Amino acid sequence: MGPVDILKDARTKLVIEREKLCSALDAKIADLDIAISALEDRFGRSKVPDSIDAIAPISPIDVAIIEAVRSGMHTPAKIHAYIARHLSIDTTVNSVRTRVSRLKSSGKIARDDRGWIMPNEVYEGLPLNENDPPKGGSDGDGDATPS
Repeated sequence: MGPVDILKDARTKLVIEREKLCSALDAKIADLDIAISALEDRFGRSKVPDSIDAIAPISPIDVAIIEAVRSGMHTPAKIHAYIARHLSIDTTVNSVRTRVSRLKSSGKIARDDRGWIMPNEVYEGLPLNENDPPKGGSDGDGDATPS
């Protein structure tokens, strides 16, 4: 094999390698185009959330915590016991504590004087958080003041 044949062979190998690399990159680009299109179809082109958290599916443990709260479990310890006993999900009380705070921040659950509750269970006039003032109140003679 002469020098020209060696160079032609090297060139052919590079062209084949370039095609493989381009093909892999083209596939990744196509996957991204599909994801972009799906998000734009779901939310509208101008309303796609700024955060991946806004579109990420909720975790199974978070779903279990919401189910426990919906079933009347108001404290992290009771929520933990419920999901361990009824849903066979292994987690810790500390993980539940962290997750309920996050779920509250996202509006999936709420908190009042009873503990963790579903947002639609908030008593009228009671605060969502222990640090929030109650709506309305008393003017001293037992009459409620408007909020």
